[in-house]
Amino acid sequence: MEYCLVLYKRKMICYNIKYVVLPFSDLPLSEWTGNHINRKGKMSVNRGLLNRRLLEVFSKIARQLCYVVLVLIICTHNDVEKSYLQNENIRNQLSPISKVNNTLDIWNYLSHQFIHKIFPKRLSGADVRLVYDRGFMDDDCSYKIGLIQLRQMRVNGKCTVPKIMSKTVDFCYMSYDTKDARETMHFCPEWKPYTEACFSDGFKFYDDFATGSACFVGRFATYDGGGYLKVLDPTKSEIQNDILKLKTNNWINDKTRLVVAEGVVLNINTKLFTSFRIMFELPPWGNVEASLEVKTTQLYPYISTSDFLVLGLQILFILMTFFRVLFLIFAIFKDNNRSRHMTGHLVELMSVGLCITAIVCYIIRIDNTISSIEAIYNTKEVFVSFEDVNKFDTLYRIIMSTEMFIAIVRLLQPLNLNFHLFVMQNAISSHKNEILSFGIMVCILMTSFAAFMYLYGDWTLYKFRSVLASYLTLLQAFLSMVRFKEAFHTTDLVLESMFTFFLFCSSVLIINMFISMLNDGFKTVKHSNHTNGVTKFDKELNEHFWWKMENFQKIFSSMNETKTERKRKYITDSRQ
Repeated sequence: MEYCLVLYKRKMICYNIKYVVLPFSDLPLSEWTGNHINRKGKMSVNRGLLNRRLLEVFSKIARQLCYVVLVLIICTHNDVEKSYLQNENIRNQLSPISKVNNTLDIWNYLSHQFIHKIFPKRLSGADVRLVYDRGFMDDDCSYKIGLIQLRQMRVNGKCTVPKIMSKTVDFCYMSYDTKDARETMHFCPEWKPYTEACFSDGFKFYDDFATGSACFVGRFATYDGGGYLKVLDPTKSEIQNDILKLKTNNWINDKTRLVVAEGVVLNINTKLFTSFRIMFELPPWGNVEASLEVKTTQLYPYISTSDFLVLGLQILFILMTFFRVLFLIFAIFKDNNRSRHMTGHLVELMSVGLCITAIVCYIIRIDNTISSIEAIYNTKEVFVSFEDVNKFDTLYRIIMSTEMFIAIVRLLQPLNLNFHLFVMQNAISSHKNEILSFGIMVCILMTSFAAFMYLYGDWTLYKFRSVLASYLTLLQAFLSMVRFKEAFHTTDLVLESMFTFFLFCSSVLIINMFISMLNDGFKTVKHSNHTNGVTKFDKELNEHFWWKMENFQKIFSSMNETKTERKRKYITDSRQ
């Protein structure tokens, strides 16, 4: 018997109910029109359409999952799981054994531990090292790439002493934070005025381009990549004599704010590069702050066969990014109702922009790596820094990690057949104005508490040393990330009372208010078909999915029962 249906925006289709194959349509069955169809035929047609829609949903999930796996393989390509062990090895060798408190301790460290670990003269068996063996550190695995250099940053001149104190104290030195106070002039030994006679032995200033170092953030200031440089070359002079000569010429004095020893080594066993930076900060208030930065990276990305397979995946990623750009442009021009899909287009635009930026950073990283390796092999009498390589490598990792995060979150997008995800998404979407207002209120409240804690605390508490630090401390307390004893090292009753009042407001009032707001949104979405224009929940597809799950369960149950009956029958026959 032949039946006819008129589908939404389609022509009338006549078919035999037993053999019909309908095109994909999102129109609910209740809105179909046409000839009278019996109940059994109507259910059969509906199951066919729901199967097609369900297949489309799982196809989207499968495509997105393949993309997640692709990005995951690319992201983890340069990661070496046990590289932290190499970091620990370098850190254990170069970390000062005893605490560094003054200038004399710095010289003792450089003259003994540093030289013996970086420039060992004997092997572990007490044999004298040959020329090739002297290229290794004391662990006999880390080969020095280029030369090791000492560098320091200084301040120029004295600061102004208050007139009332001028009879008691007649000089003082400025902090390195003041840009005009940074010394950039050339000097003769012992920091005497520079003349042409001391050209070879003087203390000359080099900019960051000449030193090959980049600016970095220390504990007390942000330091430039330039400075007064001393390259340690064991092929030209004795390192011990170079250090002693610097000490004799008073290379470190009251105007020194930072002393850095930096270099790059290659572990021949793991083929991993490690850059280290030993820092001694001398703040204007006295004492010495010693720290050590070690970073291990894999600068040779393509060595084994699996690496070239990853290269093929990276080329595929580039092609996918190119086509995603084309599809996004086409979708934006095709979409007549721009406001309806504006959020989706913005998310896709951000994702594509991250991919393009990651590709550019990776290409620059490879180019800088090749340039650094060529500089090492062309001339071994210079210090070669991998600062630019590490900088673009870090940027590449951050971008790819963000893209991975977005890709995994977008796995939830096709799951509109799940009722709980539907309720969560639409509850947040329908109450976004309330959530924004609530966030503004929390920011104003935390700003008021942070200003009070900062101003009243007279800048003596480390956790409240600035407005930003006070704000971050209160935010951590709001999220239960910091304890009361960690934030306070004082017995001031006013500060303790104010902090306790903030904890009460944040935990009892603010958090409970936010939970109540979300519960109201869940309740509103759950008991209504739509909220503020949010699309309806696909109930038919949800019921069809679980109906198929029940059928699969029945099939497997019947298969297990059949196997059990056959096994019993076999046992009975064998006994007979």
